[in-house]
Amino acid sequence: MLGLIFKLIDKFLVPYVGKKEKYYAFRRLYELSIRGMNIGGGSDVHDSGEFAVLQLLKQKFESKEKVVVFDVGANVGNYAKGILDIFGSSKVDLHSFEPSPKTFVKLEETLEPYRGSNIHLHNFGLSNTACEIELFQDAELSGMTSVYKRRMDHFGKDFNIAEMASFSALDEFCVDNGIEAIDFLKLDVEGHELKVLEGASNMLPKVKYIQFEFGGCNIDSRTFFQDFYYLLNSQFDIYLILKDGIQKLDGYKETYELFITTNFLCINKSL
Repeated sequence: MLGLIFKLIDKFLVPYVGKKEKYYAFRRLYELSIRGMNIGGGSDVHDSGEFAVLQLLKQKFESKEKVVVFDVGANVGNYAKGILDIFGSSKVDLHSFEPSPKTFVKLEETLEPYRGSNIHLHNFGLSNTACEIELFQDAELSGMTSVYKRRMDHFGKDFNIAEMASFSALDEFCVDNGIEAIDFLKLDVEGHELKVLEGASNMLPKVKYIQFEFGGCNIDSRTFFQDFYYLLNSQFDIYLILKDGIQKLDGYKETYELFITTNFLCINKSL
């Protein structure tokens, strides 16, 4: 029935396709359609579907004594707090990475009530190699802090606050700390996600689930969804995160190159 409805809509709209008189109507339909697919709905962890994914993973890890989680790009700790609240703080072996020295202080404050031997806070970021990189912010403690000086004049934002920060490679970190596998790798590093994955080539087969963000930051880092797809597709199935679940992507399409904040979940094919 639904297929028939769409066929009738298509038949009705075809005469107007590409015509100037209906441009704004189609533009509005387009914007509504991408909102309906939760594309651009990934900036607020409470409304993006990310916490729904955590509930899903909680079920997957129910029989596991300890769940190894890497929270890369922890910012002030709101997502890490969600992990600990949903999974149970004693069940998680959490590694949170935040390179900004000032933001790291706030991260420590946020997670102080949970602190124990299983909560590891690291005042450095992850990249494809060990290095020192300049961070750029539009404001202190900003969730948009990035190693790229973003151009956001169209939003009235100026990334004129800069500070130096330390970075390591995920593979190197895991060797140094005796970490042999990761259950959940969450990446929210404002356009630097691909570099983190490139620094994890040895560990990737040993990661069960990866969540990464894709959006406007990737304009500034000059990275594309295609880069993520071809890096991960051989080992992982890739899903779009919706507000109430996940939807598997059927191959790569150029229409996925939408640079507005969206989250994706990758599930290791060995599972």
